[in-house]
This record gives sequence, C-alpha cells and structure tokens, in this order.
Amino acid sequence: MLRSLCAIMAVLAIAACTHESTTLRTDSTPRTEYGDQANSTQRTTNVPVTADEKVRSGNGITASDQSESEADRRITQQLRQAVVADQALSMKAKNCTIITVGGVVTLRGNVDTVNERMSIGNKASRISGVRRIDNQLEIPQ
Repeated sequence: MLRSLCAIMAVLAIAACTHESTTLRTDSTPRTEYGDQANSTQRTTNVPVTADEKVRSGNGITASDQSESEADRRITQQLRQAVVADQALSMKAKNCTIITVGGVVTLRGNVDTVNERMSIGNKASRISGVRRIDNQLEIPQ
C-alpha cells in the first residue's frame, strides 16, 4: 500500500513539472506573440523574436526592446536629454518613447505639431552613432 502511494505521488510530481514547462492551447490555431492568428510566414509564440528582428521587419518595437549595449544606451540618453532641454517642445513631445537598437533610433508617441515631430527627428540625426531613424511620432487629430 505504501509503495503504491509513493509511486502515485512520484507520477503526480513528474506530471506537475511537465505541465509547468509546456504551454497548453485550447485551440489548434498558432498565434503570434501579439495574440493574432499566425499564417505560414509568421513566427509563433514558442520562437522568441529579438528586437533587431522587429526593427528589420517593421513590427512594433517597444521600450522593453531597448538595447543594453553601451553605445545604444548613450544614444538614447543623449537624445532624451536634448528633448527634455528643448523648451519649445510640448510635454507630450518630451514624453515620447525613444528606443535604440543597433544604432537604429525608433521614436514613438504623440506630439502636438509637425514641427515637434521634425525637431525630435533632427535632434536624433545629430547624435553620433545613429545609423537610421524610424520616426513613428504621430499628431493626433
């Protein structure tokens, strides 16, 4: 009796460990990391997407994708300081998201005018080490 109880406990422990390391789906449709249905050319959730791949593919890069390299952090820091120091920019513009991955600066968020959008883009272009600027700043209607 004790031996069978130990065997059952061991099986349950193994099943619990296996359950934690797998993801169960309620449907058979693969999904992308953003929750939408995947087609044959999209990546499914079990394959991680790097920030550099997001930059190259044009997918939505977020602040959590900020590179930890010294050069990229320096670019982001210098641009943030320049944006905050500019008294002509609105608070919306000063709160824009700045993400740098491999020298590519992505600007996201809302600004009040076209001039603010261009001003932030121009500030980014003057920073050494910037390879390209993806200006996604928007002017809400």
